[in-house]
Amino acid sequence: STCNSIETLIVHKSIAKEFLAQLENQAAGRIEFRAHRDTKKFFSSAKLAKEKDFKTEFGDERLAVLVVDST
Repeated sequence: STCNSIETLIVHKSIAKEFLAQLENQAAGRIEFRAHRDTKKFFSSAKLAKEKDFKTEFGDERLAVLVVDST
């Protein structure tokens, strides 16, 4: 993995459906997505994230994803 790479992605709900569909499509087979329980519905193949996933430096092709409803 690359130093300074992204480990957690936070997406606003107003763009989540379209953005995450495109992201999953572009990264198909290359990134393992770990989604919060309320975020998993935006993915077809994401694993359910654990709380520790949002605090972990994976060191490989995994990405923890969270959709938020704040400004």
